[in-house]
Amino acid sequence: MRVHGLLKPRTVKLGDKRLEERQRSECGNGCAGWTWDENHGITTIRRVDPIPIQEKTTLALEGAGTPL
Repeated sequence: MRVHGLLKPRTVKLGDKRLEERQRSECGNGCAGWTWDENHGITTIRRVDPIPIQEKTTLALEGAGTPL
């Protein structure tokens, strides 16, 4: 999932689990976690295990709002 138009998140959570920030060079498209593209202002969130469509899931990007 890609999120455009926000600042770099302080943390990214999927449900109650905090996802790790990764570098794109670490694992390409195949690792779980999230990356930040500073040049384009894009947060990319990756999961390696599926979530059933019946399961309600909440994604939270904390600290990604307007700077003070």
